[in-house]
Amino acid sequence: MRKFKKPILAAGVGMSMLAAGAIQPAMAEVGFGKPGEAIDLVVGYQPYYTESWSGVVINGQQSWKKYLPAGSDVKFEIGLQGSVIVGKMLGEKNHLGYMGDMPAIVSTTKQDKVDIRMIAVLGTSRQQCNVFLVKNDAPEFANGMEAVKWM
Repeated sequence: MRKFKKPILAAGVGMSMLAAGAIQPAMAEVGFGKPGEAIDLVVGYQPYYTESWSGVVINGQQSWKKYLPAGSDVKFEIGLQGSVIVGKMLGEKNHLGYMGDMPAIVSTTKQDKVDIRMIAVLGTSRQQCNVFLVKNDAPEFANGMEAVKWM
């Protein structure tokens, strides 16, 4: 992760924990094809849970299109709580899930059913704003608004 002199803040663009269900074709009924081929993903998220608002931004801007092969499709499904999203991940109906720490940790105990892996990002807040995460090769930003425009 890039180190900033001052943390770049953007309202609603952060998450406490992101549990990513990386379901491998060898184990899963859902086939994701070969690298470079179009894929279909379903993301479970809680748009009313402040630390999952990044899902709202990614969905609204369809910024996932920059990173997935042409022809790919991503659907965002609202989950009432993390345990609902975990259930859908175990049933291979959600492939990625935004949730808090407890459902994410519990999901990783079910590896005998589905290959689930966890990516954790700490949610920090300064007056209802969250840290804005960017790739290492992102440009330097003078402020949070520059970072949002760059998206």
